[in-house]
Amino acid sequence: MICNDTFQKPVRHGVFMINNDRYIDFLKFALHRIIETALLYETQAKACKDPAKKLFLYFLAGKKRVQHVVLEMIATNSRGKPLSFSDYNSIKLSEENKGVDLSKCTPEAILQFANSRAEKDLSLFISLAALEEDSKTKKLLVTLSKLSKDFIQDVTTGYSKFTISKPECTSVPGLRIRKNLHENTVTG
Repeated sequence: MICNDTFQKPVRHGVFMINNDRYIDFLKFALHRIIETALLYETQAKACKDPAKKLFLYFLAGKKRVQHVVLEMIATNSRGKPLSFSDYNSIKLSEENKGVDLSKCTPEAILQFANSRAEKDLSLFISLAALEEDSKTKKLLVTLSKLSKDFIQDVTTGYSKFTISKPECTSVPGLRIRKNLHENTVTG
């Protein structure tokens, strides 16, 4: 293994590896926070009796699991071996999150909670990126803030799928089209 002191990156087989404790700590923190948040939404969805709210909570958990996969890919590309938690089952809800009961909240309150939590993450990562001097760590923090921003946009957009009541259709559009085609060919 060759080590380049200027960039603090060991090189193994032509692949740069991040050798920066702050970078790794931020990555671990973000992974832990995302997994814990996904677990929170999944736990609340299991306890929820309302089918629409249950689906919305699972939707939130799914969006967090997508972020988890993205961070796993970043971790894998940054190091020779994946930087991850060896046992995801060891991550438990924090005391702060144990008191949260989204299963009995309105969909608006659930959306507000999810956005508030993501906005805190966004604010944290933007603030840390502004203070960071290492370019790779700064890039990671900007990526984390972008993930938080994307989550807010996706959740706000997806919210309407779970709250807008679908109008009752008296006829299936495909049957109506076939009926019109049949009428046009018979009369024409």
